[in-house]
Parts: sequence; structure tokens; C-alpha cells
Amino acid sequence: MINRSDRKSDHLHLAINQYDTQNILEDIKLLHNCLPECNYDEINLSTSLCGLNFNNPIMINAITGGTQEAYQLNKKIASVAREVNIPMAVGSQKIALEDQNYQDTFEVVRRENPRGVIFANIGAYATPQMAQQICEMIKADGLQIHLNIPQELAMGEGDRSFQGYANNIAKIIDYVDIPVIVKEVGFGVKKEEISKLMDIGVKAVDISGCGGTNFINLENSRLEQPNLPSAKDWGIDTGSSLLEAVESSYHNLDIIASGGFSRSIEITKALALGARCVALAGYPLHILWHYGQDELISQLEQLLTELRSMMLMCGATSISQLCQTPLLITGKLREHADLRGIDVKKYARR
Repeated sequence: MINRSDRKSDHLHLAINQYDTQNILEDIKLLHNCLPECNYDEINLSTSLCGLNFNNPIMINAITGGTQEAYQLNKKIASVAREVNIPMAVGSQKIALEDQNYQDTFEVVRRENPRGVIFANIGAYATPQMAQQICEMIKADGLQIHLNIPQELAMGEGDRSFQGYANNIAKIIDYVDIPVIVKEVGFGVKKEEISKLMDIGVKAVDISGCGGTNFINLENSRLEQPNLPSAKDWGIDTGSSLLEAVESSYHNLDIIASGGFSRSIEITKALALGARCVALAGYPLHILWHYGQDELISQLEQLLTELRSMMLMCGATSISQLCQTPLLITGKLREHADLRGIDVKKYARR
């Protein structure tokens, strides 16, 4: 059986090689405001998530850890996050619980970014004690608990038992003293599960819709005989998942939008729909790997510059104002909404 470190290395290289940009949220249209009554220097990009305050509404999402290659990447990502002043998350830390030799591939992020907002990461199988241990490992400000059932089923050596996840999450929330985010890994979340998560005390969800890194494809690429060859398109697309989360949370849940984001127009749309923050993974990994750390800093700063301009063109000086501006939901996203009993007309009439 392949060891966990080799598997993480496979995932990293396959994610880099299979990276592709998609036009996500194309069925959402922002409406131009020709009389915005505000100035560019008034635009405030600050946001908050479970009581954590961010100067900017984007973050670098969980990518990697557990290999020497990952050590260098995490070090660079932490440096970029520090320079751009955005939060970041590490990849799953289970490997560091099993073998202390890999702890430094995660601990490096705190050394490199001592004052930044950093999220620890582990699966929903974890015990409260495991969760506490990984948070202490990197002095985390928050904890991501990931849900990746399709990936596990596609993985030759993956888990096949998923009972008790909700109970595990509830116990972790009660045990740790930092905010907990439940995170999908590219297959989306629908409103029924959002409601269940809220019922057990979850205050923030990363919807991670289908449109970014595809972990079924990654696992299929690792096997001579794939476990899920016909499920390469499985999942709820990013726009549909985000809409379901916004609609079912009644503003009582902080939502992170992720799943294929790489352009400022997509980020603006997600924030206008109701996300508190937008998380990027494949895009920054691609830029960092092929073009280097300085270019990634430049690209992220450009995203934020364009976001300010787009907010002004919507007539919004803050994220809270942006999600009160009108937008149109059309096409397949409106069809999804109609079939799921979601009235999208109210977004056009805000």
C-alpha cells in the first residue's frame, strides 16, 4: 500500500498538472451603478468570519503538507499570505499526528507568518483530542474540518466508513476554543446538510463547489483501474452550492465560497451573493509553482485592486453593502434554483 507521504506528493503534482480555469458563476450578473456616490479610496475590503477579522475577503485555502516539497510550498504560501495580509489554511495534518517527522512541514507556516490568521485542517473522522493537537501544532486561529467522501471512495486506500461524522464535528466544536469551519473539498454542499450542520452548532461552512480541483479525477489518475471512472463530473457546482448555502442559512452562518475561483469578477459575485470570504487553492498553487512567489503576491494584489473597482461600480463601499446590491441569476443556476424551491427574483430587486 502506498504511504501517506507518497500519496500527498501524488496529489500535489496531479493538482498542478490538471489545473484548468473555468468560467464559474457565469449565470450571475452584477448590475452597474452609474451614480455610485462614493470614491475609490473609501472602499473597505474588511470582513469577518466567526469573530475573526480579516483586512481582505480572500484567503489561500488548504493545499498541502507532509512532504519536504510541501514544506517549501507551505513556507512560501505563508510568506505570501503575510505580505498580502490574507488568511491561509494548511492541508490535512493527519500525517503529522501519525509521524512527528512531518510536523515541521506544517509548523513552518507559523514561523513564517507569526501574526497572520492560519487555519489548521483535519478530517471529520478526528477525535476532539486530535483536533486540539493539530491546532496547537501551528498555533491555529481557526480549524477546518474537511468532508471528502467522494475522494475517499475514489481512493484505492481510502476510507469506506463515514458514520458518526456529524457527532464528531459537534464534539470538536465543544472541545476546542477556536472557531471551527466545516469544509467540503470540491463537491459542494446542499441546503439539507447546511441545516444539519447548523443544528449541531457549526457557525461557518466552506462550500467548496464543483469547479476547481477535482479529487475524483486526481484519484482516478493514480490507479490503473479507477474506482469511480464515470463520476468525474460528480458534485454540486460552485454557484448552486453557494446559493443553497446562502438561502438555507438565513444569515446565521458565515459562508466561505470556494471551488475554482481565479478572477476578481467571480470573487465580487460570490461576495455580492452572500459569501463572507472567498478561498483560493488551485489558482495560487499554479501561479506559485510556475511563476514564483513574487508573481503570486502581484496577482493577489491585483485581484484585490480589481475587487475595489468592481465594488465601486456596484455602488458599494463595504462587503455588507455589496451583498445588498441587485444581481441577476439566470441560466442553469436559475433552473437549479427553481427546481430546488429557491426564489431568485428577490436578488434582482434588492
